Amino acid sequence: VQTCALPISTNLPSDWKVEFFTADSSGTCTGTAPITNTGDVEPGAAKTQYFCAKVTPPTNAPAGNKDVTFSVTSVATKLTDSMKDRVTVNAVRNLTLVTGQESSVAPGGTVTYEHTLTNTGNVTEGGAVNTLYLDIAQDDTTTGFTTTVYVDSNGNGVLDSGDTVLTLAKKNDLGTALAGLAQGESVKLWVKVQAPSTATNGLVDVSTIKVYAEGAISSINPAAAVSNKDRTTVTSGQVRLEKTQALQAQCTGTIG
Repeated sequence: VQTCALPISTNLPSDWKVEFFTADSSGTCTGTAPITNTGDVEPGAAKTQYFCAKVTPPTNAPAGNKDVTFSVTSVATKLTDSMKDRVTVNAVRNLTLVTGQESSVAPGGTVTYEHTLTNTGNVTEGGAVNTLYLDIAQDDTTTGFTTTVYVDSNGNGVLDSGDTVLTLAKKNDLGTALAGLAQGESVKLWVKVQAPSTATNGLVDVSTIKVYAEGAISSINPAAAVSNKDRTTVTSGQVRLEKTQALQAQCTGTIG
């Protein structure tokens, strides 16, 4: 029987980072350099060795439990022994909404702003566990403006008749709430603003769209609400461009 070092391995996917170190009897890592095997194991020797494993999940790892199997295998005899641990990836909740815009509109006209809502956390927002709510706020200093929000229900990236109109949807006053968004999933929202026919030149309206979640997931409360402001300026009157032309046979730069 020969002295040998036993390789240490895990069943984790390649995008998970695992490093092994020597440790003390309490399991605290004591080594400073990662190791890949147990070091020499003398045949028949009664010797206890301690190791620790530092496991780092990838940045896009979903929340939940991940069972990890650690194994040592003898190259010479092919004998192996394993133990199982569990890593729990905590829930991270975050939403982004881009982007607020500015535009102009004639009295009685409409303008449409496009926004993209993305779930940048690692749990599904909305659906059965909790709900994504929409809140629409109109500038108090302007009257007669109408704001309508549409969600890209058919996912084609274009505002059309197949898209759902979202009404005011918040706790205690539920309307059409947003459907659930899985980790990394996005949805387009369109904010359509109509100016009153009586709007005067230079009048500015600011509409605010806000999205927020309700309900804890794995004891983690929702992230802060995300919002965008769309600024609409009324422009009345016409812009006219006049052109004149004349023959210039000598190409001197002077008409005449």
